[in-house]
Amino acid sequence: MELIETHPMAYYKNPYYQRPMKNTALSKEECLNLLHAALKRDPFFRQDFVLVWFMLITGLRNSETRLMPLKNIDLETRMVILNREQKGEVRSTTVTTALAAELQRYVGHPYFKSWANRNEVPTLFFYKNKHLSAKQLQKKIRDLCIEAGLSRTVTPHDLRRTAGYLMQTSGMNIVEIQHQLGHKILSTTLRYVPPLDELAKILMDTEIN
Repeated sequence: MELIETHPMAYYKNPYYQRPMKNTALSKEECLNLLHAALKRDPFFRQDFVLVWFMLITGLRNSETRLMPLKNIDLETRMVILNREQKGEVRSTTVTTALAAELQRYVGHPYFKSWANRNEVPTLFFYKNKHLSAKQLQKKIRDLCIEAGLSRTVTPHDLRRTAGYLMQTSGMNIVEIQHQLGHKILSTTLRYVPPLDELAKILMDTEIN
């Protein structure tokens, strides 16, 4: 019986790792403009304001944000538990003290209480008394960008990339950012941080080989 002497996939190019990673993170000024537009749209209930702020702080994925159960958020400890992780695992993340205070006001609003009372497991965000869909979230972000005067189209995933950028500029180390974003592989996190693109390539080459 002859054994294979070389790895047959050693030189196979993985298109996922070969594709360029465009930096789509928002600047701090763009983030503020987006938040101001959300606050101006609804200065009372402020759901869109909370939604954008929540995504910018936590860096959660589209589905994680839309399907976040209220019961998974502990505002006293500022912990957010994710049990709908893409890989089927449970992890936790945190929110800032200021965001926790705004969330406390938000869930205490009569509109939210009405939503919560009609649902056995209410989600943090909703639209017209129904669960927020992926298309509705995308439209909310797109419309807010227009109202904020942003010159480009922004997707929910761009807010996730922005969260990584904001974490880095605030002084968080790359391992902390990796945990907050829920990445299993460090090189994935590094691809979210533009100045470290070259290091990300080196690490990805090491993982492949």
